[in-house]
Amino acid sequence: MGYDYDNNPQGISASNNVFDFNLLKIKLIVDEQLKTKKIKILEIGCGGGRNISALKYKYGDKISCFGVDISETSINYAKKIMKDEFFIVGKTIDDYFQDEKFDIILLVDILEHLDNFFDVEKTLERVSSKLKDSGDVFISCPIESNPLCILWFFDKLKIYKNITLDCFGHTNKFNKIEILEIVKKHLNISKVEYNFHFFTQLGYLVFYYFPKGIIKMVFSKKTQTFFRESNIEISNNFFNKYVLKIYHIIKSPINLLGFIESIIRRKSGFGAQNINIICKKRLS
Repeated sequence: MGYDYDNNPQGISASNNVFDFNLLKIKLIVDEQLKTKKIKILEIGCGGGRNISALKYKYGDKISCFGVDISETSINYAKKIMKDEFFIVGKTIDDYFQDEKFDIILLVDILEHLDNFFDVEKTLERVSSKLKDSGDVFISCPIESNPLCILWFFDKLKIYKNITLDCFGHTNKFNKIEILEIVKKHLNISKVEYNFHFFTQLGYLVFYYFPKGIIKMVFSKKTQTFFRESNIEISNNFFNKYVLKIYHIIKSPINLLGFIESIIRRKSGFGAQNINIICKKRLS
């Protein structure tokens, strides 16, 4: 059975936006596009609207936002917190937004969730068809097979081998060469940067992977799966929300170190676990 995106939704908590390298880069793209006009943004795999809500908070009516996600739970949450934006439940954009073209399309941590590399290519092909000629595509994607990242070591040591599949539903494992070659087939790459370097990976190891492993061993896999920010955020349980606040306070120093490291080492793919690719439409 695959990852259950309804019972274990993603992209709901906005608590880590302060040290969000992806969001920082997205805002730079939005700033550039807004110099000439009001813009339309589509996020594929928007989850509970973490990125869109942050953008709406900053830019307000200067942007119109559209989001699609396979999780009904996540979309319902997004609709609840952003009543004026357009969110739909769907696996692809084929049946939606037929008459729409977008200034910016976001693919933030989505390509790794698709069934295979063929689906990745089909998604990029669809994205190109929905992008305005002057538009931008922002892709953020884990590169779990990138040599010397922590997940690469896990794979070599045969430990925690399926940790991102169990925790996040990652079905595709890329290295930086593979993902760039796939993107080049459908879009023109204008900038490549990296994040999720050593300190961010260390934070996930100490505050996420290890605790989830212990919870699974002591309790059950179901309990382990529930232990994620999104579930705590929507549980309406006072204790859970209290625990979440303490959790973020404790890990905030290493989040800050990871964010600073990503800024300093953004051009370096050495040991990085995530790649950011900014693309333009390929014009014939």
